[in-house]
Amino acid sequence: MSLGKIQNVFGSLSGAQELSLQLLMFTISKKTRISYTGREIIFSPDGALSKLVTEISERYTIELSKNYTSVQDYDGSVVGNVIYIIAVSNDLIRENYNKLISSLAAPDTKIPPFEFYAQAYVIKGELGR
Repeated sequence: MSLGKIQNVFGSLSGAQELSLQLLMFTISKKTRISYTGREIIFSPDGALSKLVTEISERYTIELSKNYTSVQDYDGSVVGNVIYIIAVSNDLIRENYNKLISSLAAPDTKIPPFEFYAQAYVIKGELGR
Protein backbone atom coordinates (compact mmCIF):
# COMPACT_ATOMS: atom_id res chain seq x y z
CA MET A 1 0.00 0.00 0.00
CA SER A 2 1.25 3.48 -0.79
CA LEU A 3 0.10 7.08 -0.54
CA GLY A 4 -0.35 7.00 -4.32
CA LYS A 5 -2.78 4.10 -4.07
CA ILE A 6 -4.81 5.89 -1.38
CA GLN A 7 -4.86 9.03 -3.53
CA ASN A 8 -6.12 6.93 -6.46
CA VAL A 9 -8.97 5.63 -4.31
CA PHE A 10 -9.97 9.17 -3.33
CA GLY A 11 -9.67 10.21 -6.97
CA SER A 12 -12.04 7.40 -7.98
CA LEU A 13 -14.74 8.32 -5.47
CA SER A 14 -16.48 10.78 -7.78
CA GLY A 15 -17.32 7.85 -10.08
CA ALA A 16 -18.50 5.50 -7.32
CA GLN A 17 -21.83 3.73 -7.79
CA GLU A 18 -24.53 2.63 -5.34
CA LEU A 19 -23.51 5.17 -2.73
CA SER A 20 -25.01 5.27 0.72
CA LEU A 21 -24.12 7.16 3.86
CA GLN A 22 -24.58 5.85 7.37
CA LEU A 23 -24.17 7.60 10.67
CA LEU A 24 -22.33 5.39 13.11
CA MET A 25 -22.59 5.19 16.86
CA PHE A 26 -20.57 2.86 19.02
CA THR A 27 -20.69 1.92 22.66
CA ILE A 28 -18.11 0.21 24.80
CA SER A 29 -19.02 -1.85 27.85
CA LYS A 30 -17.44 -4.60 29.91
CA LYS A 31 -20.23 -7.01 28.99
CA THR A 32 -20.44 -6.54 25.20
CA ARG A 33 -17.07 -4.86 24.70
CA ILE A 34 -17.84 -2.77 21.65
CA SER A 35 -21.08 -2.57 19.71
CA TYR A 36 -22.04 -0.53 16.67
CA THR A 37 -25.30 0.96 15.46
CA GLY A 38 -25.66 2.39 11.98
CA ARG A 39 -28.37 4.76 10.73
CA GLU A 40 -28.65 5.16 6.96
CA ILE A 41 -29.33 8.66 5.70
CA ILE A 42 -31.29 9.31 2.51
CA PHE A 43 -30.17 12.33 0.48
CA SER A 44 -32.37 14.52 -1.65
CA PRO A 45 -32.36 15.61 -4.42
CA ASP A 46 -30.81 12.86 -6.51
CA GLY A 47 -27.10 13.45 -6.91
CA ALA A 48 -26.68 15.24 -3.58
CA LEU A 49 -24.72 12.38 -2.02
CA SER A 50 -22.49 12.08 -5.10
CA LYS A 51 -21.73 15.80 -4.85
CA LEU A 52 -20.86 15.44 -1.16
CA VAL A 53 -18.59 12.47 -1.88
CA THR A 54 -16.78 14.44 -4.60
CA GLU A 55 -16.24 17.34 -2.19
CA ILE A 56 -14.93 14.99 0.50
CA SER A 57 -12.65 13.31 -2.04
CA GLU A 58 -11.15 16.61 -3.16
CA ARG A 59 -10.59 17.76 0.42
CA TYR A 60 -8.99 14.50 1.58
CA THR A 61 -6.76 14.29 -1.50
CA ILE A 62 -5.30 17.71 -0.64
CA GLU A 63 -4.95 16.87 3.06
CA LEU A 64 -3.34 13.52 2.30
CA SER A 65 -0.51 15.02 0.28
CA LYS A 66 0.03 17.87 2.77
CA ASN A 67 0.00 15.88 6.00
CA TYR A 68 1.28 12.34 5.39
CA THR A 69 4.61 10.99 4.20
CA SER A 70 4.15 7.21 4.10
CA VAL A 71 1.99 4.15 4.63
CA GLN A 72 3.33 1.42 6.92
CA ASP A 73 2.15 -1.79 8.53
CA TYR A 74 0.87 -1.21 12.06
CA ASP A 75 3.65 -1.87 14.56
CA GLY A 76 2.35 -0.18 17.70
CA SER A 77 4.22 3.07 17.15
CA VAL A 78 2.53 6.42 16.66
CA VAL A 79 4.07 8.80 14.17
CA GLY A 80 1.85 11.74 13.26
CA ASN A 81 2.58 11.83 9.53
CA VAL A 82 2.25 8.09 8.86
CA ILE A 83 -0.85 6.15 7.84
CA TYR A 84 -0.88 2.70 9.41
CA ILE A 85 -2.53 -0.35 7.87
CA ILE A 86 -3.60 -3.51 9.65
CA ALA A 87 -5.13 -6.66 8.18
CA VAL A 88 -8.77 -7.27 9.09
CA SER A 89 -7.73 -10.80 10.07
CA ASN A 90 -5.37 -9.43 12.75
CA ASP A 91 -6.35 -10.53 16.27
CA LEU A 92 -6.22 -6.90 17.44
CA ILE A 93 -9.23 -5.92 15.31
CA ARG A 94 -10.86 -9.03 13.82
CA GLU A 95 -13.80 -9.33 16.25
CA ASN A 96 -14.62 -5.62 16.26
CA TYR A 97 -14.22 -5.36 12.50
CA ASN A 98 -16.74 -8.18 12.01
CA LYS A 99 -19.19 -6.41 14.36
CA LEU A 100 -18.76 -3.19 12.38
CA ILE A 101 -19.38 -4.89 9.04
CA SER A 102 -22.49 -6.64 10.41
CA SER A 103 -23.85 -3.35 11.71
CA LEU A 104 -23.27 -1.60 8.38
CA ALA A 105 -25.00 -4.43 6.52
CA ALA A 106 -28.21 -3.95 8.52
CA PRO A 107 -28.57 -0.27 9.48
CA ASP A 108 -31.33 0.76 11.85
CA THR A 109 -33.80 3.11 10.15
CA LYS A 110 -36.23 3.49 13.05
CA ILE A 111 -34.12 5.90 15.05
CA PRO A 112 -34.91 9.50 14.03
CA PRO A 113 -31.70 10.90 12.51
CA PHE A 114 -31.72 14.03 14.66
CA GLU A 115 -31.96 11.88 17.80
CA PHE A 116 -29.11 9.62 16.69
CA TYR A 117 -25.91 10.71 18.39
CA ALA A 118 -23.38 9.66 15.78
CA GLN A 119 -19.67 9.54 16.42
CA ALA A 120 -18.67 8.89 12.81
CA TYR A 121 -20.06 8.44 9.34
CA VAL A 122 -19.40 5.76 6.75
CA ILE A 123 -19.79 6.13 3.01
CA LYS A 124 -20.38 2.87 1.17
CA GLY A 125 -20.26 2.34 -2.57
CA GLU A 126 -18.65 0.51 -5.44
CA LEU A 127 -15.54 1.87 -7.11
CA GLY A 128 -14.93 1.20 -10.81
CA ARG A 129 -11.93 -0.92 -11.60
